[in-house]
Amino acid sequence: MAAVLFLTLGVGDLTRPRGPHGVGRALLGAAVGMLAASATVWLAGIPWWWLAPLAAVSAIWSLGTGSTQSRFAIGALVVVIVAVCAALLAPGASGATGGVLVPWFEALPYEATRAVPTERALLLVSYSVFLVQSANLVVMAVLGRTDARLPAIGSRLKGGRIIGPLERLFILWLALAGQALAVTAIIAAKSILRYPEVSGKKSSALAEYVLIGSLVSWSLALIIVPVH
Repeated sequence: MAAVLFLTLGVGDLTRPRGPHGVGRALLGAAVGMLAASATVWLAGIPWWWLAPLAAVSAIWSLGTGSTQSRFAIGALVVVIVAVCAALLAPGASGATGGVLVPWFEALPYEATRAVPTERALLLVSYSVFLVQSANLVVMAVLGRTDARLPAIGSRLKGGRIIGPLERLFILWLALAGQALAVTAIIAAKSILRYPEVSGKKSSALAEYVLIGSLVSWSLALIIVPVH
């Protein structure tokens, strides 16, 4: 169920209309995420009653991250963390039990998929979707609760909204593949590329912003590795 939760939030955030914060936009994204969750629940043969707590968590997350107040986003993040822990630890919520997804995945003619349980494969795909846009919202929420600010220099880091998701996905996949050296290389490369921007005497705010954002982003990419 943790996989379905990540998929619900990830799809909802990717499809949420861009623009000013609003309840309507947030709930629209949550509704699309629930459609993806319903399809996954049916394909995986998961009991339908799980959709009720999924809908509640998705609504809390969408409204919290859609607010202009970062404390609401942090509160929504806490709710998601508790829900994920409950889904991972609760009896009967460990994964798919039927439906067409399990036999389809097990019948794939690839050697790499035969050693991977369907639940773990679904968790990897779902968390990868979560890392694209939802993780950006987590990073922004954490930055909003710190003293790190970007006075008149925010336009210099717009590329981070694209680089961040790609960076997280590469770190996650390489870490799961056991390529610790490659993960280190990605982190070192970003540090080198950002150094000219944050090394100036007047760049202390920017340096703090980049450091906190990068640490949160990397943590999000690696936190699922022990579970997976």
